[in-house]
Amino acid sequence: MIFDPRHYPLRSGVLIIAISSSIALLVVMSSLSVGVRESSREAIEGVGADIYVVPDSLNPLLLDLQRFDQGWAVIREIEGSLYPPDNLSPRYKHTLFFGVDGETLGETVAHGLIPEKELHFSQFKVIEGTWFDEVGDPVRENFLAGLEVNGSTYTYEAMVSEEFSKKNDLGTGDTVFFSSRMNSVGNLQFLVKGVYVDTLSQRSDSVLVHLGELQHMQGVIRSDPLTEILLEYPKGTDLVEVVAWSSSSSFIFNDIVDLYTKDEFLSELYSFTDVLNGFSVIVISVTLFVCLVFTATVLMISTKERTVEISILRAVGLTPLKVFLMVIRDSVILYILGALTGTLLGLCMNKLLNVLLDGLFNGLPTTFQPFRLDLSIILWTLFFALLLSIASGLLPALISARNPPVNAIRRSL
Repeated sequence: MIFDPRHYPLRSGVLIIAISSSIALLVVMSSLSVGVRESSREAIEGVGADIYVVPDSLNPLLLDLQRFDQGWAVIREIEGSLYPPDNLSPRYKHTLFFGVDGETLGETVAHGLIPEKELHFSQFKVIEGTWFDEVGDPVRENFLAGLEVNGSTYTYEAMVSEEFSKKNDLGTGDTVFFSSRMNSVGNLQFLVKGVYVDTLSQRSDSVLVHLGELQHMQGVIRSDPLTEILLEYPKGTDLVEVVAWSSSSSFIFNDIVDLYTKDEFLSELYSFTDVLNGFSVIVISVTLFVCLVFTATVLMISTKERTVEISILRAVGLTPLKVFLMVIRDSVILYILGALTGTLLGLCMNKLLNVLLDGLFNGLPTTFQPFRLDLSIILWTLFFALLLSIASGLLPALISARNPPVNAIRRSL
């Protein structure tokens, strides 16, 4: 070998570390985009909706911060259209203060929904206790019928998430107080009917209450705000046609809401991963270029230090092509060692980062893995390692092969 690691143990170690670090970064940055895309797809599909009705010009990353008013009017318009859904479920997400025995414990995210309509979808799964006893929405029904709405109309039923149950030591059969204002947290006492997990946000410490009750507590039942409406259509329905109708003048509320299919909803989320991809390309390109220059420089120094040995080999019959291939081979061997080490390091970093992010962000599903490796990433990593190995050894190999042995031996005397 021209570059024998036994002759240069420190230099070889530094080279392999540099190569493996570059490859590990390539693996991690490439895995980020794949992980976010696949985890988002799995989470959205877990909701069980065909179409999402959301605030106009929605950015899915800001879904919790947006709402639209006149929710029930939007529902009636969709139900009476040429494309009525099989099932739909209106939702309103907001925050409530909660406490036990009149003492305020904190603030939580509350999902207002109509239990009967939500049964057609699969986002919320009961793991303890039962679903709501009252599957309708008495407060909302009374309001629409022009009847009086007050505390006596409430069902006082709630479902709590598994995370909420663990954090506050509350389970089926317990009571919890909810209020829209901190200083009145002891006013409304709800009975916990069951514990659920949210496929979209499994570690969120949220609660479920009836839609009308949440709107009434917030004092917005007249404006009828909603965060989203889930729509389910028969199999074979042209969903693109439904979305196109919602953008036309035939849909009265096209200026306050948008309709998204699952794929369109995901494409909005994927626009964020496109930004990650662009950033990743820049970082990876700079890192690999630095690695290329560093490796080529080290190989150049090593071949120059062994000029006499190479010249002697040339003098006894070794052809320039064989000298060229020997240097390239040594470079390839170094990169193979670095690529294998870097890939293993990248896998370990992926697992570590997933665990770290899981601990930092409670709102993510437990199955959400922002860093996820697939076979194509491994293949691309090995391909780039091969290109780098050839490129790094190219200049040193050419210089060694083209250097006449007589000149080299003469300079050493």
